[in-house]
Amino acid sequence: MEKSLSIIIVSYNVSNLLNACIASFYRHLNSEFEIIVVDNASSDNTISLLRNNYPELIIVTNERNLGFTTANNQGLSIAKGKMVLFLNPDTELRNGSINKFLENCINELPTTAIAGPKLLNADGSFQVSTWKFPNAFNHFLELFFLHRLLNPSVYPEAFLTKKCNVDFISGAAILLHRETAVKLNGFDENLFWMEDVDLCIRNKDSGGITQFFPDAEIIHYGGQSSKKNFNISIANQIISKLKFYRKRKDLLNFLFSIPVFFLHIISRILLFMLISPFNKVFFKKFLAYLFTIKKFFQFLFSGNINPT
Repeated sequence: MEKSLSIIIVSYNVSNLLNACIASFYRHLNSEFEIIVVDNASSDNTISLLRNNYPELIIVTNERNLGFTTANNQGLSIAKGKMVLFLNPDTELRNGSINKFLENCINELPTTAIAGPKLLNADGSFQVSTWKFPNAFNHFLELFFLHRLLNPSVYPEAFLTKKCNVDFISGAAILLHRETAVKLNGFDENLFWMEDVDLCIRNKDSGGITQFFPDAEIIHYGGQSSKKNFNISIANQIISKLKFYRKRKDLLNFLFSIPVFFLHIISRILLFMLISPFNKVFFKKFLAYLFTIKKFFQFLFSGNINPT
């Protein structure tokens, strides 16, 4: 029997956040829904917690970490909802505002549309979750930390006060018709990062749109799994961008990004080497950028497009 909504959550060693996320849906959501949790070989108490607290959940347990995109596609393959909400485990429904959002989307969202709610930081402040499609110039600004001041990819907050069309939305919360997600073949499993950009741009290529709904609010704590492994998160942020440009056959951005990312990695190695004695996190990031330079050259010379 088709349900109104399938919520797909990929988890990796974030049992407390995942528990709070799921509990918030039972507190605030009125629609008929199913929750599918795809666990990427967590070593904490995730599975026992879910089975004890939420026996009705659909749980997929992977024997190894297959990554965010592959795990989401696993969830999509068994989802039965009319709509699919891809959701990060480090999120919580703030209030009942999500009900109107889902009701409107279930009844009125065009089948060619992707929708995203407003994301909030833990303190309730606005969190950027919509952007214009990236290009190498954005990465050049980031090299010199200028993206925090002069980021042309970010929409002005004033533009986001009403429902509007945007280029792409954060992968932390993406809603679309299951039929559309299946037609798009879900997320590109060759991308560990940039999967949200890629999904929205493929949908646009097929005549679709991406819409932002500011009246629906979800708290997003952000990056909890990635903080546990800087090697994977930093390397994949950079390499997935190159993979994205190559996939799009965007030769100009691909070629220009190579020296920009090389300088980015080298500058961060030097920076974190200098400040690493002052903080263990800085030392971990120093090691992560050393790992990244190795992966960067492996990607350039091997042509490997599998996730790092």
